[in-house]
Amino acid sequence: MEGILTTFGLVFGFVLRLGIPIGVTLLIGWYLRRLDSIWKDEAEQQALEGLALEGSYLQGPCWKIMDCPPTRRDNCAAFQNPEISCWESRKSNGHIQPACKDCQVWKEALRLASLQGAEEKTHA
Repeated sequence: MEGILTTFGLVFGFVLRLGIPIGVTLLIGWYLRRLDSIWKDEAEQQALEGLALEGSYLQGPCWKIMDCPPTRRDNCAAFQNPEISCWESRKSNGHIQPACKDCQVWKEALRLASLQGAEEKTHA
């Protein structure tokens, strides 16, 4: 019986000695990935700040680019608020919707914003 308790104590101590640091490391890794995702969203948003959706770089508002039917367009937040970009009108808790990140309007605006940022850096 004493041998079993000693073995159990050794195994428990080993798990405790390694399990807690590994668990804490995994928790920190998860948190940093989440934080990186938030920072990436913020960086994308800052890159797009000041760009108007109906600017000269795009071929018109998103509902024209996406060829939305009138029934869908009339219920769209971007159509009802044309002064702000479509992804701004669909923000949730300060974050851009995942569906927006797959949209061709978002991708083109992001590409052009990064090109504009690169041009500003070369002229500075």
